[in-house]
Amino acid sequence: MMGKESVFQRSKQNIAIYCAAIAFVALVREVMPTEGGISIFAGLFNSLAYLGLILIWGYSVMQRIQSKDMRRWLMGVSALMLVWLLMRMVKYRYFEGVIVRYLWYGFYIPLTLIPLFFFFGALCAGRKEQVLSKKWYVLFIPAAVLISGILTNDFHQHAFCFSAGLANWEKDYSYGILYYADSFWIYGLFIAGVCVLFWRSKIPRSRKRIGLPFIWFPIAISYVIYYATGPYFFPRRLLEMPEAYCFIMIGLLETCIQTGLIPSNMGYHHIFMASSVSAQITDQEGKPVFTSKNAVPISDSQRKQTENEAVFIDENTVLKCGAIHGGRVYWTDDVRSINQLNKRLGEIGKNLAGENELLQAESRLVNQRAKTARQIRLYDSITALVTPQLEEIGILVSGLKPESPDFYKNMSHACVLNAYVKRRSNLALLSQKLECLSLDELFLCIRESADYLTQYGILCSVWQKGTCQVSSHRIEQFYEGFESVVEGVLPALTVLLITLGVENGKPFLKLSMEGLNGFLPYTVEGLSMEYQEQDGTAFLKLTGRDGDS
Repeated sequence: MMGKESVFQRSKQNIAIYCAAIAFVALVREVMPTEGGISIFAGLFNSLAYLGLILIWGYSVMQRIQSKDMRRWLMGVSALMLVWLLMRMVKYRYFEGVIVRYLWYGFYIPLTLIPLFFFFGALCAGRKEQVLSKKWYVLFIPAAVLISGILTNDFHQHAFCFSAGLANWEKDYSYGILYYADSFWIYGLFIAGVCVLFWRSKIPRSRKRIGLPFIWFPIAISYVIYYATGPYFFPRRLLEMPEAYCFIMIGLLETCIQTGLIPSNMGYHHIFMASSVSAQITDQEGKPVFTSKNAVPISDSQRKQTENEAVFIDENTVLKCGAIHGGRVYWTDDVRSINQLNKRLGEIGKNLAGENELLQAESRLVNQRAKTARQIRLYDSITALVTPQLEEIGILVSGLKPESPDFYKNMSHACVLNAYVKRRSNLALLSQKLECLSLDELFLCIRESADYLTQYGILCSVWQKGTCQVSSHRIEQFYEGFESVVEGVLPALTVLLITLGVENGKPFLKLSMEGLNGFLPYTVEGLSMEYQEQDGTAFLKLTGRDGDS
């Protein structure tokens, strides 16, 4: 990571060093002899030096460009330039004859694709996802047509016309319509790419540096004129066409990056240090590298502790840590508002403790009138369902005193009735929301009633054999039937064994009771009842009358 030195100043220094390296390589080529072993070494040195410079620039692009899709296209540009220079390097050193001519034609593969990749990268700028739409891939079709036309030039000579025949192709040729079409393609895509970057850029148009990329077009035209008219001041051209094309392309892209037309990660530390966040970035050794203006002091012990868990610096400030590439970032969260909210909620909670009716009234005010009306009707229906039990509870506890001989018996009886009121009300609410309930829900209701029957003095046991989904209405019928039987025999009942299960895919409820002395079975609405008595024990089985399950 960089220090506090200006990123833009560092970038200008790097560009100056890069340009100086290009000039040095060009001068080495110029001063070296053109014949002999040294010339071979000089040529190889120049080629490898140019390849190295492009590799260095491509690596810098990979480090600086954030958009994955844009980085992919610009890295493709760098790769195509490497391919071009490699083809040029091997053209005369390792091949001869017709292969040399086809390598010359092959130059136009990267030459045609480089502006297309640049244009695709420009289209990724300014988008939220910064991903190229697939519809633009149709441009590969004209590129393939141009490349195919140039590679097959020997058959039609519409790109390069050899008036003296193929034997003298290097010295006597002219340009055809395919060459000019390819040139129009190249310059057109370059200009279109820069224009797209310009119009999609979020940089204010008032900035003077934003127009710098357009300077490279007259530079390119000037070089073409220089190349066509011959070298000046030196016996040979300082840069041949491939090198010049590549480095003009690099200059164009680098200018777009430096002016911000192509988004990069340069200068972000200024934003970080000027932002309102309270944060600090350290290197791997824990030394601070960037610190925002609102950052709080952090001790070494706090940094080490934060690597495992968040640390409270004070009552309202929490220090947190996260690993990043090359180090760690520490930031603080102001939880003052959360603490105030929690304090306020605590006060509200204390004020509302035990005020259940007030909460219900507040909830009714929030809900819509239609929902409120439905709830009122539902509550009325639930009250109607358990009214007999509520009245019985009132009778049992009316005037009851602890010293009364029936105090424990009446209170236990009231608890049995209250358990039914609670569970029956809950079933009514569930049936309004769900058409079917698990048989486990009925088991829970019966088990709670059985617990209070045990307190009443009855020996109770509850078993469940299997489970299934049952209609909510059927669950209510089973529980109502259970309660009506229990209330009818409660004064005499001594032992109650309850079995809830599934038989042939249908639920059933079996009751084994002792102490009834001539119990007569009740009629339970919606349920079939089988009753028999043997040796003083009454056996009662409740099942559904119809096929509902």
